[in-house]
Amino acid sequence: MQKKRLDMSAVEKLPILIKECCVAEATHAICFVLGFIPIIIWPGVASAVLAVLWGLTHIPPIIIQRYNRPRFKTMLKRVSK
Repeated sequence: MQKKRLDMSAVEKLPILIKECCVAEATHAICFVLGFIPIIIWPGVASAVLAVLWGLTHIPPIIIQRYNRPRFKTMLKRVSK
């Protein structure tokens, strides 16, 4: 979906896109939390490093989803008028 030009098919897909943003954020948040399980299973420095790296890879998508979802909601309201 292009940012500057929205045709009717893109506008019709905005509610689905908003829901997908919620699902993606929830999925990354769950993966972030579950990434710390190796520390429990295999105590040690290697599992701690693995868990931290795993967590760091899921933080940017969570931030992106939190940033984009309100923008899409505003866009949907503006286009619906």
